[in-house]
Amino acid sequence: MDHVSTLDPRLKSATKLEMAEQLHQLFSSLPQRAGDDPVAVMNGYLIAVQGLPLWAIDNTVQSYLRGLIKGQDNRFCPRAPEFAAAVREQRDNTMHASAKALTNKGRPYNLNIPTSKIIGHKVTQEQTREGRRCGIYPPECIWLPGYIDDKAHIGDVYAPDADWKPSKPLT
Repeated sequence: MDHVSTLDPRLKSATKLEMAEQLHQLFSSLPQRAGDDPVAVMNGYLIAVQGLPLWAIDNTVQSYLRGLIKGQDNRFCPRAPEFAAAVREQRDNTMHASAKALTNKGRPYNLNIPTSKIIGHKVTQEQTREGRRCGIYPPECIWLPGYIDDKAHIGDVYAPDADWKPSKPLT
């Protein structure tokens, strides 16, 4: 398990076998363009989705098969870069939805949520510092605590946001 996935298990990278199984489903259902070398195409996809979580790849395959991807050409499989972009969007939207859920619960201070993407979930402030030191997180990333009723010392790490202002306690 890589270091990032120890901070948030949902970010654990899919193995090549797991990726290949998902891509096989996509390739079996949507045809490749004429003249494409199947081995080269598979290798391109594996490179394109390397490091992405299995659940995001699976959800994206299902979305393509259901015709839910905006701008999708239903006649053919998407190209590897298009597919990888859709997988990253799936991952980011899901992680951002988790962040929005945090704002729906009461907090004892005025919490300003950054508009940037979540890059780490269920992370302590110390893990965030270590992640900055090791280069896992950018130096300007933002850590926010979790819920008081849950484990407040475990929170989320957001990508840098130049417009973000620190939260202020309620008086």
